[in-house]
Amino acid sequence: MKLCKVEGNRTIKKKRFTTDVSKIMNEVDKLELIKTSWELHGQVETSYINNPARPGDDQWLEKQRFLLADMALHLLQTSINPDEIKLDRLRDNIHSILTISDQFLPKAGLKQATAQLYEDSDTSFTDE
Repeated sequence: MKLCKVEGNRTIKKKRFTTDVSKIMNEVDKLELIKTSWELHGQVETSYINNPARPGDDQWLEKQRFLLADMALHLLQTSINPDEIKLDRLRDNIHSILTISDQFLPKAGLKQATAQLYEDSDTSFTDE
């Protein structure tokens, strides 16, 4: 069966996904990816730490990009861990990413959206 998508005046036909079990990431693959992510994390974190920029400096947003990459790697690790996903870690990862991203997208209200992450949990976060 094919799915059709209309874009402008053209119709694009796409095949439905079929699951090839041999291409699904197994536990060993996930652990290897997590190991690789820690190596990347070390490089990214070193770049962040070595950047002396402070808020208001010309290089501040560049430094924040490294922090955002650092948090994205933590989200990757949380997401693909072979164990059951830890929702508190997921919330914390997303909170950090939204908070940092708010500097790049100030009109998106990302920082304000973080409060909703903890509404249904026993965890609370205050930014004081």
